[in-house]
Amino acid sequence: MFDKSLLNSFKNQFVSAESFAVLLPPNPDADAVSSALAFYLSLNQRGKQVQIGCSSPIRVENADLFGVDKIKTSIGNQNLVISFDYQEENLKKVDYEVDENGKFMLLIQPQPGTPPPDTSTIQYSYSGANADIAIILAASSLEELGSLYSEEKSFLDNVKKISLNLTAKPGNFADFSFHTLSATCLSEITAFVLKEIGFLPTADAAANLLNTI
Repeated sequence: MFDKSLLNSFKNQFVSAESFAVLLPPNPDADAVSSALAFYLSLNQRGKQVQIGCSSPIRVENADLFGVDKIKTSIGNQNLVISFDYQEENLKKVDYEVDENGKFMLLIQPQPGTPPPDTSTIQYSYSGANADIAIILAASSLEELGSLYSEEKSFLDNVKKISLNLTAKPGNFADFSFHTLSATCLSEITAFVLKEIGFLPTADAAANLLNTI
């Protein structure tokens, strides 16, 4: 299905990597979700650090796939982001303290005569994705990943990228592109690539793939 030298080069990079981000475009079909989960479950079983993301919620009809609950709408996990509603001109200083018990305290000091931030508007999230390899499925460009790309543009522009897609259009944005129309579905491409590099799918991953092949 694919050139042997491409597969061998890919295998060397893939096997030596320790962390992965598996990414889907918004509103993926069952075939794409099954393929992404096959990578996630198989890598996780081998003790690799792996995240799986899609910028839109997974459709209800795909909810019975094994591992679907692991798919997150954001892949950033390095930086804690604390956000709240506040006017910049009311802010005097941002500082922090660490008490004797090691508790970290962020201090938001308002200008004299202005109200402090309203704690009811505080939200917490993470940003700053990190991985050795990004596995991108069913996308013809990074922009097709939606908010996953816009939120983690620096990471995705620079990380080693692998693309799998059921199309003849080459994935020029990726370091390794497994794009073809010779397969019946993306799950078939995924199963072939995993087999060729010696990463046999787990039982749950295989069940997901068989549902769509």
